[in-house]
Amino acid sequence: MNTWQLTSYDETWAFLRTGIEHTFSDEKADPQRPCARELSRVVREVVQVRRWEKELYNALCEELQSQADACVSRCTDVTTVAAAWRSFSSSLGTVVTVFRCLDAALRVGLDPVYRVGTTCLRRSLEQRGLYEPLVRELVQMTRARLDEGTINDCRACVECLRKLDWYSSTDSEGPYLEELVLRDARDRFTREACAPAQCCREYVRRVGAALDACAATFLSSTTVPLLESVVVEHLVAPAIAHVVASGAGALLDEALGGDASAVHVLTRLGGLCRRGDALCDLQRAVSTHAAKLARQTLSAPDERVGFEVLKLLDALTTIVEAAFTIESVEAVPTDVWDAFNRKEETPATWGAKCVEDAMEAALNEEDERFAVCAARCFDATLRTDKTPSLRLFRLCRAKDVFEATYRADLGLRLLGHLTTKTSHGALGREHDAIKSLENECGASYVAKLEGMCVDALRSRAMVKGFAHAIANPTLLTRGPWPAYPECTLVLPP
Repeated sequence: MNTWQLTSYDETWAFLRTGIEHTFSDEKADPQRPCARELSRVVREVVQVRRWEKELYNALCEELQSQADACVSRCTDVTTVAAAWRSFSSSLGTVVTVFRCLDAALRVGLDPVYRVGTTCLRRSLEQRGLYEPLVRELVQMTRARLDEGTINDCRACVECLRKLDWYSSTDSEGPYLEELVLRDARDRFTREACAPAQCCREYVRRVGAALDACAATFLSSTTVPLLESVVVEHLVAPAIAHVVASGAGALLDEALGGDASAVHVLTRLGGLCRRGDALCDLQRAVSTHAAKLARQTLSAPDERVGFEVLKLLDALTTIVEAAFTIESVEAVPTDVWDAFNRKEETPATWGAKCVEDAMEAALNEEDERFAVCAARCFDATLRTDKTPSLRLFRLCRAKDVFEATYRADLGLRLLGHLTTKTSHGALGREHDAIKSLENECGASYVAKLEGMCVDALRSRAMVKGFAHAIANPTLLTRGPWPAYPECTLVLPP
């Protein structure tokens, strides 16, 4: 105090007011002006020695009101209010630090310095009528995904409303801000639900945009699940079953055609089905379309259509597993959808099982047709010296028809192997294929097939003894081998 030679209250307040004005100004720090520590010493002497706390308190209230009016004079929207709040709050913090001795000396019933500052700012905003426009703009900004800068401005405005006791006010200013946002979301999503989407992609895009906006809200974290529940209640639950039934098949066709975005849309659709209690509808739609594709594929006249069925099964299984399992959802970057989908546990294999069951039922509507096609597929694979897949065999219900067709084809292949020099490896592959069938259906199912292979091995040893002869004799037992059409042997004269 003596350093600045302040002898009267007017001189002291003029000195302190200059420091307050400098604190609220945008100018750079002036080394010629007193710092906050020196101002604090002056305030301490005013309060503890001079006992001028009442006059100082009243003057400080008027000065803070003046600074609040000047700060609010430039405010028109969320961005300017956020900037004003940041500036005023930072400066007010410095003032509170300087006048902390005054806070300690205040009598009961008087507001602390920080409360005085926020009250002045609220009074200034009220005089400009900024509360209702500010709240309306904040509510509108919850309707879309915002950039980082806009989100920070909105959060600053929400903080300002909280500090000014406007955030949860029940007076004329309005109800809770969250309640306004939720009410607006209910009205908006109800209107959107009345305008049905043209396709499944549009529906997923619309709901995805709503969920992204919910996750990126600048309100408290407790508001996010409330907004999501509004989306589920008004957009997902009423329409998800119809959307799945009418659009899931088209998305599967697009995915089969190589459209990677269709798998991404299916992933999101699966998440919506889990939240909208429509998982059974999704399974039904996938099963129905898989059965339809299986019938179309099997309707081809070629009996070796089994390869196409196998390709279809592999492709559908891959797509469904990539779209509807937990692992794939975590692998695909879908921002808010990751957290959205992890809220419900999902069986990791229901998609593949659903496709296999549907295709099995459709392919076996004509028992003999598919069994013959599956056996012909085995025959073509073994003739190319490859190991056949058992997936077709497992889908086949007419195992007896498969065995009869396979046995007829096996006989022709074995007889062909006996006339080649490299028959040893081919006979080994035939034996391995029969062993795999035995593992599926038991020893009795492949007894005749085993007998045919035994006859082929014996005949192969016999053929070696007649290497110098023109004819290649074979030794076949009657039981295992199928009956082939008889032909007349015509010898030259």
